[in-house]
Amino acid sequence: MGLVSQVFDEQVLGHLWGNIAIGHNRYSTTGAPDVANAQPVLIQYKRGLLAGAHNGNLVNAAELREQLEEDGSIFQTTSDSEVVLHLVARSRRETFPEMLVEAL
Repeated sequence: MGLVSQVFDEQVLGHLWGNIAIGHNRYSTTGAPDVANAQPVLIQYKRGLLAGAHNGNLVNAAELREQLEEDGSIFQTTSDSEVVLHLVARSRRETFPEMLVEAL
């Protein structure tokens, strides 16, 4: 939580590994201003790790979340972004692009 320059200084950046990253500067429109809602949201699902970030509001997020929770989903955040990740993870499509299209 905080300004990018406060969180990612040279020391922190020097310890990061890999050649791909996603990041997102988020202000709370849906979900509490809490570190649990910081994006990207990272989940572990049947195919490995999945991270996602978005800016906007899902107009039916509350209804979708309620349905997912009734079916056994466990949420770690109060962000509507996590709803999309749950929908992707539940997909039975073959490829990730197909899973994402189905979720959306």
